[in-house]
Amino acid sequence: PAMNRASRPPSIDDRGAPSRRATVVACLVIAAAAIAVYANTLGNGLVYDDRFQVVENRWITDVRYVPDILTTGVWEFEGASSNYYRPVMHLVYLATHAAVGLRPWGYHAVNILLHVVVSLLVFLFARRLAEESGARPRDAVTAALAGGSLFAVHPIHTEVVAWVAGVPELTYVLFYLVALLLHARGVPGRGWSRTGSAVAFFLALLSKETAITFPAIAIAYDLVTPGVPRRWGERARRYAPYAAAIVAYLAL
Repeated sequence: PAMNRASRPPSIDDRGAPSRRATVVACLVIAAAAIAVYANTLGNGLVYDDRFQVVENRWITDVRYVPDILTTGVWEFEGASSNYYRPVMHLVYLATHAAVGLRPWGYHAVNILLHVVVSLLVFLFARRLAEESGARPRDAVTAALAGGSLFAVHPIHTEVVAWVAGVPELTYVLFYLVALLLHARGVPGRGWSRTGSAVAFFLALLSKETAITFPAIAIAYDLVTPGVPRRWGERARRYAPYAAAIVAYLAL
């Protein structure tokens, strides 16, 4: 029998628009929360390692130092040898210095912005996990909103966001989560997602060495996610770009 519009079950398209609106609202709420809890850091100064990495760091004052940034350890700008290789840190400082000089508020604003983006990525990945578990789109947004909001305001992040020298953690987690989201999309037929995931993983490695844990997380995700190919050949193609990124990173 024919059904009128009021009694017809909602189609995917019917649910899509409310879900998109709910996603936008959730993102705005999370961003506002992340900014609200750290806005007071804009009045803070540069302390501890900030004095060396920012105030006394000639590498961040001119783009001609980019080759040095890309080819040496993180502390070699002051003549000290180091086996830490984090060029993204210096590049972020370089861009910030070009915009605001040595004004502390600019560096704190960058940290806040990075924290906002990371919190939104947490929301997006949590929403994906909820949808993969069978939750309806609106319920998935609600669950992810709770997770993203908790991440945004959790006090465990205080040192990383409030301290300018915490930028390596912020950038590595940002690229790490981008890599994970793209990995989750990298099903057969989406080779660009695999490439993008490997590039993001490589940038995470260039931010902080802790990012080398990513392949283990990607494998764990695949093991618990239905629909991921289980054949060894497909797995090899799925993880080979990460192996190449690790080899390139270790060579550097």
